[in-house]
Amino acid sequence: MLALRAFFALAAAAVAVANPLNTRQSTNTNAAINEIVSGLDETMHVVMPNLRKSDLLGPANETIDNANVAVQVNTLITAFNNVTSALAATPVSSGSTTVLPTNDDISILFADCTS
Repeated sequence: MLALRAFFALAAAAVAVANPLNTRQSTNTNAAINEIVSGLDETMHVVMPNLRKSDLLGPANETIDNANVAVQVNTLITAFNNVTSALAATPVSSGSTTVLPTNDDISILFADCTS
């Protein structure tokens, strides 16, 4: 009898915890998520080539100009902080495999900008 009560208590707790998740994930917010990740992708495609450029090297082309590198790294830090805030403020998406942008579209874009 005690085991049955424990089972029902656990089941009730599981329903109470899982129910808010269904409510949160009832809308497809992929478009908003895609826009956020796309902004990060654009920043990465500007900053990463700049970090690889030889003009970041100092006058003798032997030492790295820390000021130039710092600007690029700070741009990356700001971009990641902005993405973190924007994604945290975006409701969890129910997602879609048919409506654009699809879940796969977003994951490919995110993988591209973080690789």
